[in-house]
Amino acid sequence: MTIGYDNEAGRCVCNSALESGHWYVDEEGNLFIVPDAGEIEGPDGATLDALNSAYRVRYFDDVHQEDLARQLNLTVAYSWQQRFDPRMGYFVA
Repeated sequence: MTIGYDNEAGRCVCNSALESGHWYVDEEGNLFIVPDAGEIEGPDGATLDALNSAYRVRYFDDVHQEDLARQLNLTVAYSWQQRFDPRMGYFVA
């Protein structure tokens, strides 16, 4: 499965690694998705760098999302808030 936008299909493609990942939202509404394997999806910048650093030093399953979110001034997006639409891609409701 491919991540994000599929140029050949002309739409976003669902990815199980992203769906089962840890989702965070910053104060500006930007979404960051940390898959259990692969690269973090989200806008480049200090928050993405901080997430990369935090997940490099521990196993994915050992990350306590609420604690990390508090440290990085993020909000956890829980599974019931997570959405995927082929035209819009991933977003939080």
